Amino acid sequence: MNITIVTPWYECLELAAAYWGAIDSGLSSGDALVVVDNGSEPPLSSRPEFTCDTSYSAIGIRCDQNLGFSRACNAGLREVSTKAVLFLNNDVVKASAAFTA
Repeated sequence: MNITIVTPWYECLELAAAYWGAIDSGLSSGDALVVVDNGSEPPLSSRPEFTCDTSYSAIGIRCDQNLGFSRACNAGLREVSTKAVLFLNNDVVKASAAFTA
């Protein structure tokens, strides 16, 4: 079964390396990632930490202001086409074998 991860993100670039390390090995072709830029300045799409080449679908959504976690999750949910969805905070870290799609 394919899965989509939805993650609202506001600022906190220092979390990017641990976040990518936590999710990259768990997603594969047919899976998707939706990152909701929750009003970061400058926008996440302009930052190298958010330019990636992946085997899964990556979707970026830009909100003009910080909507809060729940509303940003709902914005990301509108982009989901898989049957399974996982909402993750941007401060997730990888535990051994904790996540495989």
